[in-house]
Amino acid sequence: MNSPPRSTLIAKLLIILIIYNYANCDNVNTQSESQTSEQKEMLNKLKKKQLVTRIMSKPDDCTVLSDVGDELLVHYTGYLEDGTIFDSSEKLNKNPISFKIGDRMVIAGWEKGMTGMCVNEKRRLVIPPELGYGKTGFPPVIPPDATLMFEVTLVDLKKKSFSGLLSDPLEHMYMLRLLAAPVVVLYVLYYLYKRYLAEAQEAKDLKRGRRGSKKKQ
Repeated sequence: MNSPPRSTLIAKLLIILIIYNYANCDNVNTQSESQTSEQKEMLNKLKKKQLVTRIMSKPDDCTVLSDVGDELLVHYTGYLEDGTIFDSSEKLNKNPISFKIGDRMVIAGWEKGMTGMCVNEKRRLVIPPELGYGKTGFPPVIPPDATLMFEVTLVDLKKKSFSGLLSDPLEHMYMLRLLAAPVVVLYVLYYLYKRYLAEAQEAKDLKRGRRGSKKKQ
């Protein structure tokens, strides 16, 4: 399949940028210089097929952050490149969606974009096709090679417990490796210490042997 003309790519990026700014109309007091800088950064990331993340609001207490293995409860609204809302838990009165980071039950752009969030934090994500639904899309709702924009709010967060870590075989192996590292280091240190004592004792015995032979002479 031939790659799209450069003019088409630029046009699509500009459309996405317009949608992004339209969805951002609640921040009318933002300085134009910072907007220009942000727009350049956004276009740059999209050209490189990277995720664009922006924090819209965050609570004062934001110390507990989402990470791999945590269960998230999220409200969301998804936009196509032309500004059409293709799905929304809030606008369509749906329940927030629940998923675990790392289980690959949602698109990669969601897992990346919602890592490091705290409860009641709101973000906007612009997700390139490579981190979304790719070349196939999700017919008939999402067309092929679609860049998507989401507004997401973390409603609740359940941190992964230690028992949860042990229930996952891969995490279990990871924990074993972590615990094995200091054991190996201690064993090596103990081995070196015992060897040092043995060599020191051998040197003492050798000196005693020399002294005994001198006395006999």
